[in-house]
Amino acid sequence: MALTVGTNSYVTAAEVASYFTRERVYYDNWEEETDDNEKALIQAARLLEYQMNWLYEKTDSDQIMQWPRTGFADIDTDAIPQAVKYAQMELAIELKKNDQTSFLESAGFNYLKIENIAIKINTNQNAQVIPDHVFAYISHIGGRKDGTGSLKRIR
Repeated sequence: MALTVGTNSYVTAAEVASYFTRERVYYDNWEEETDDNEKALIQAARLLEYQMNWLYEKTDSDQIMQWPRTGFADIDTDAIPQAVKYAQMELAIELKKNDQTSFLESAGFNYLKIENIAIKINTNQNAQVIPDHVFAYISHIGGRKDGTGSLKRIR
């Protein structure tokens, strides 16, 4: 399935190629021209579609995807913000590393003991579908549906 802006993607193949060859410093998980790349980009767009509560309204109620949108003073009503494009590409990299939508193998456990071996499990290791470093790109235009809609600054 090809990337089609407005149908299954926010980015074109040319934008992806430019991002990974000219803009991003490290992209070890990204080999050019593979089916997995395209699948990861499509899944990333789908996750942004269904895991985000975007501000304001779609520009056209008949459009397939959530962007473009109206109501933003600094974003054209026919434009997909660069931040959304960056988020899709960054999330695609994460999806190639591991499945953001799968449950942790330790889910439901906080302590495990088998004979003389005891393991205390970090229950704060919940994986987010939209990781913080991806959400940072788009936090000013929407929130996560899982309720973790803001970033914490720790100093």
